[in-house]
Amino acid sequence: MNIQIRKGYSANVNDTSRNSDLKGLEDEGLISLSVKKSVICSRCKNVISLEDDNIENFVTCSNCSKRQNMSKTNSENKISQIHYGKIIQKIDSLLSDMRVGYEYDKNSRYWKVKIDDKIIPLLILEISDSNYIVANAENQASLFIMLDTEKHTYLINQFNESQFIAFTKILEDGLLLNKALQNVTISFDTNHSIELEEKFDKLRSSITPTQFELFCVDLLEQIKINYSKLNTFYSYLSRFHNTILNSKIILMGGPSNPDFIMINLLRYLQSGLRPEKFGEAKRYGADTTFTFEKYSAAIMHGNANDTLFLVSTTDIQLEVWKNILENDRDGKFKYVLLDKPLMLVLIKCLGLENVIEKYLNSKNQK
Repeated sequence: MNIQIRKGYSANVNDTSRNSDLKGLEDEGLISLSVKKSVICSRCKNVISLEDDNIENFVTCSNCSKRQNMSKTNSENKISQIHYGKIIQKIDSLLSDMRVGYEYDKNSRYWKVKIDDKIIPLLILEISDSNYIVANAENQASLFIMLDTEKHTYLINQFNESQFIAFTKILEDGLLLNKALQNVTISFDTNHSIELEEKFDKLRSSITPTQFELFCVDLLEQIKINYSKLNTFYSYLSRFHNTILNSKIILMGGPSNPDFIMINLLRYLQSGLRPEKFGEAKRYGADTTFTFEKYSAAIMHGNANDTLFLVSTTDIQLEVWKNILENDRDGKFKYVLLDKPLMLVLIKCLGLENVIEKYLNSKNQK
């Protein structure tokens, strides 16, 4: 199946093979299709898209202004909607059939698959909130599912190509997912991101809210001390500035919202990790939501000053992210929230695991 699962991807109605594949994906509830009509300008060969509400028998070319008769209309079937929930359910079903141990993180949208005492992160590149797993993770075990293979070619090389698999391939043959996971388990080292997350979760559950505030102050102090490492990480993000590696993915959804928003991670972190920010640290468990009400109360506490939030959960109410995005002024964010994944990004990429160890050790000594 040579199909790219992305909004706007289309196939001419005369392309029997690709239209059959698209229809198959729609029949499984994974995508929705609509008809895209266009004409080619006879003067400049510009492709002119036709609107559904066009009632005239001609259209004006936006490139050369020629009035173009619509007698020769091209029709294509295009992907108008991607049903990510159904895609997640499909992958979950394939994992269930494999009879392996696994756990799905609904907020970060990825799986932890256990094979031979090794935990393999399984991620959908387009929607998994996975920066702390992906960043600086060469030679570490993980498997990436691609909906749009053309979009991610920059990530693949001869050393890591076995870590990437197209979603359409595992749809055609579910056994390929099992084979890919087994191969990654054998060929790559343990993913230290998972171990880091487990330590963070252990710390979170063992300290008080006040102790978490002290932890956050220590973390920010270590980031300040290790400013050269932070600059190196900024350079890494800058090098991949137009890629998913430099993106914080926020799943939106709903009839009036886009499917997801991708925040430029470099600009976002630079907005948050600067002086003269009011600080708020909130310790929440895995099942506790950081609500818009709590977010608003914290902003009022800081008299609506620029605020940096450090919140120990992945469960952030959508309205919080919406407000953060609404207060983006030319790439400078008034409010910056470092949730658990972003805190882990900084801890991992700046080598600050010692901050977690310090607090875990202090608890063990009591």
